[in-house]
Amino acid sequence: MPGDLTISVDSDLSSSDGATVVHGIQPMPSFPALTATAFLQDPDLADASSLTFSWRFEVAYQDQSRSDLVKYPDDGTMEASQGPVWYPAMPTIAGGDLVIYCSVEFPDGSTLTGSTDPGAHRILGANPEKSVVRNSLPPRTVYAAVVWQESRFTQFKDTQGISSSFVSGYHYPIRGFDPRGTIGYGLAQLTSPAPEVHDLWDWTWNVSNAMSRLNAFRDDAMTYCRQVQGGSPWSSATGGRPPNEGTAYPDAPDFTDNELDLEMLARWNGGYRYHDFDPDSGSWQRRLPPGQDAGTSLPYADRVLDVAAQVDTGNDPPGWD
Repeated sequence: MPGDLTISVDSDLSSSDGATVVHGIQPMPSFPALTATAFLQDPDLADASSLTFSWRFEVAYQDQSRSDLVKYPDDGTMEASQGPVWYPAMPTIAGGDLVIYCSVEFPDGSTLTGSTDPGAHRILGANPEKSVVRNSLPPRTVYAAVVWQESRFTQFKDTQGISSSFVSGYHYPIRGFDPRGTIGYGLAQLTSPAPEVHDLWDWTWNVSNAMSRLNAFRDDAMTYCRQVQGGSPWSSATGGRPPNEGTAYPDAPDFTDNELDLEMLARWNGGYRYHDFDPDSGSWQRRLPPGQDAGTSLPYADRVLDVAAQVDTGNDPPGWD
């Protein structure tokens, strides 16, 4: 039986970062096209066709708030791949430190295992162009303004915080601190509920998840308006505990598009309702966010809507393109 089994890993698009080979998730996005080759150190072995090779890989990512380990094939469902060359296909896009494992079974039933060295291979992501991100979003500018506000249209960047310009090359997902102490990830800075692995490494999942959440908050805002008009109790999701709860105001006007946007944005960042209905004036009045007063800077909802208005009038903010 040979005394050693080593594995070589290549991909179509890779680069060297010191002792680490970086394999890139492309902006399409697509998982790197990896090729793993097994080498047996056995001068007496003339033909490997009688041997059975089995493969698997793990991708691990860790930062100060999460620890991900993606295995393929999963434990207990390993599908053996034959031969000394393997072309792994990831069912979901994930990044981090990559380790590929191989085992070979000999005709006498004995086995030999090997793996790549931890830290020798890494999978990182490349940013899509900002225009590609914007074109993937719903046509109303407010949705693009949210992503601009959160990340400047950046999914991958090694340091924390948003980026005002396009970042090339391969990086970890962008991370930023939420005021509530959590860490946001990717283009939309997803926080709670915690984003899935593919939300970190596949930008299309990140923005799709964000759009679903935003639209759900907009639906909550519409429900809140109907509840005020009909006098039904408000839930914590739609309105919290506004004044005069349970009193019907059938003459309360429907929210305008701008008011719905403000309600949606307040729920997205801050988790509060934006308006209270004032029966004396018969109109919806701005409700200051918890902890703010009239002398503080504009809250998140106002800032994002102001960005959307700038873009709609042809006055794009810095970092939009």
